[in-house]
This record gives sequence, structure tokens and C-alpha cells, in this order.
Amino acid sequence: TMITMIIMIMVAVMSFFLEEWKLLLLALAVALLSFLLLICCWWRIRSQKRKILTRSDTEIEVLPLGEAAKSVPKYWTGFRESKDDTRAKATEDLAFDELHYAPHEDMKFFQDMLNKTYKDIVTHDRQKDGDPGLPTGYQLLKAIRVEDSAMFRRYSERRERIKQRRETCEPLEPATLTRQAIESYTKSWLPMWIWSKEPPIADLDHSLNEVYLWHGTPVRQGLAIAQDDFKILAGSGNGSMFGEGLYFAESCTKADEYARDDTGHYSDVRALLLCRVCMGSIHYT
Repeated sequence: TMITMIIMIMVAVMSFFLEEWKLLLLALAVALLSFLLLICCWWRIRSQKRKILTRSDTEIEVLPLGEAAKSVPKYWTGFRESKDDTRAKATEDLAFDELHYAPHEDMKFFQDMLNKTYKDIVTHDRQKDGDPGLPTGYQLLKAIRVEDSAMFRRYSERRERIKQRRETCEPLEPATLTRQAIESYTKSWLPMWIWSKEPPIADLDHSLNEVYLWHGTPVRQGLAIAQDDFKILAGSGNGSMFGEGLYFAESCTKADEYARDDTGHYSDVRALLLCRVCMGSIHYT
């Protein structure tokens, strides 16, 4: 296309000096068409070109957002130059894989979630006089947010397939403890223009029973999940009471049963993952 355009421009110049006006117009028309075609090809290549991001530890390419770019949580910062860059928008070609410490102003929300999903109830795995016994509460030390374009894309695609199959699902009654905690956090008797608290969580599709749930695990395993996503390991013995799968809880107390303290730097520290889960239709037993 570029060569054709150059040749036609040369022909047009020669035609001008030779006063071949018909040939001049034809050459200019072909040159203009070649120029427009060149612009279209450049724009298409530019729109398809994306920055290739690879994991620093494995050099594996990170999958970009794709269609999931339409529903990226607005408080995420992986696609922004800075947290104050409010004009940036997530695009389909964007790839990122990052961990972010939650800002200080968000810590109160997560502590509130722990307080309101705590239940003073013993279970088969934890008795009040057992070792360890039932805790009286939890103190948040740090909150880390996972921003991973590949994880979010897989989750969004799976949620869309559930939506296509189910359209809508019978709502949970009563609502999960986590949903109740979120709703109570945003309520106030003051007018909205005076008191408006927006929690640092995503908008959920309640028609598909999309909720936030807790998952307890040792700290190092929690960091591995944040890096590589959940993996169901056959024969591991974990998560097998009702068959192989991923197990979550609405109560942080129940999830904490599996959040054993770690060794070394993470001694006496436990990890709870607050996960976005699309439950779909519920099968009661």
C-alpha cells in the first residue's frame, strides 16, 4: 500500500508537468485511496497491539482483561498511573498482576466485616474448651487486595456462563452475614449528602447470588492463592466433606478454623481471604 501510494504520487507529479490532466486526477485518486487504506491498516494494528506482561517469577504471559474490562471494580488501581488518576479506563488489551495494600481509610470497613460476621458458635472442629478454643474476636493487621487481569477474566467469563444458563436464581434467605455486614456499613440516619460511605468492594449481581465469602488458610498458602489462584488438588484431604471443591464460609469464625498460624515471620498470624463468589442456584441437603 505504501509503495503504491508513492508511485501514484510520482505519476501525478509527472502528469502535472506533462499536462496530462486525466492521468493526474486518476493518480491522485489512487494515491488518496492508498493513503486511506494505509491509515485503516495502521489503526487496526494499533488497536490490536497490547503490552505483553509476563510474571516476573515464571515469565508466563499474563492474560489481558478482554470483555471483563467492562466490569472492572472502580476502586482498582492496576490500570491507573496513580490512585488519583480518575480518568483512566480499563481496556480489553490491558494485563496486570499486582498486590496492593488497602489504604488506611479502608481498614475500618474490613475490621467491621470481621466484627459483624463473627459468631460465638462451636462446631464439630472447634469446641470452646478445645485447643485452640473459640476466639472472642479478631484484630485486623493488614489487608491486601489482589488485582489480576487473568483471574478476573476467568471469573467474569464463568459468571457470564452461569447467567446465560440460569438468568436468575432463587435468592438466599436469610441473606449471608457478609451481605448484611456490607449493607449495614453503608446505612446511616444522616442524609446522603452529609454521610455517604462507599465500601471498597465490587458491585455484585444478587440475581445470581453473587456474594463475598471468607476462606481461611495459612498465610503462605493465602499468598500462593493470591498469586496463582485456587487449585483443587485431588487426594489432598482438604475441601472434601461434600466432594472435591472450594469451600467458603459466611462467618469469619468458621473460616478461621482453617487459618492455622504459620512459622517464621508469619508466626501467630492467620490469613482470611475475602472472596467474590458467584453461587448461582443453591442445592439444599
